[in-house]
Amino acid sequence: MAKKFVFDTNVIQGYGIAGVVTGFYVAATVLSELMTACNDAKELKAYQQVWDAAEEDRILLAPTVQDWKDASRVLFMLAQERKQQAGGKAPKRLPVAKQEIAMDCLLAMCASREGVRVVTNDKDFWAIQRYRKQLKLSPYPFK
Repeated sequence: MAKKFVFDTNVIQGYGIAGVVTGFYVAATVLSELMTACNDAKELKAYQQVWDAAEEDRILLAPTVQDWKDASRVLFMLAQERKQQAGGKAPKRLPVAKQEIAMDCLLAMCASREGVRVVTNDKDFWAIQRYRKQLKLSPYPFK
């Protein structure tokens, strides 16, 4: 049985996938981000193998239709919050920032649905948690 933790992209990028995912849940959203940023076909293949193994071991967290719906609601709430903080009109976000927060929301929905704690050093997750109370978080490195 896997430990009830999943590592966010920033943790895996900083510390390497080989030593981090063994015995833990793996998020499809994280692997997708990592595969998108691969440097070569060998690295891509390694991530695909992790994906296949996690799926086979039933430790792959993948978004459901409801997760997409819930993530969209949270993204809306976060956008409204930014708009309110800016006095009525939120500053534009770069497309990459929008994509990253969307993937973070999807990871948060999957993890909270399954009762899995997200290990991250990304402050966006604490903002997401305001609208997804059951989301469990741990900072990395652990304190």
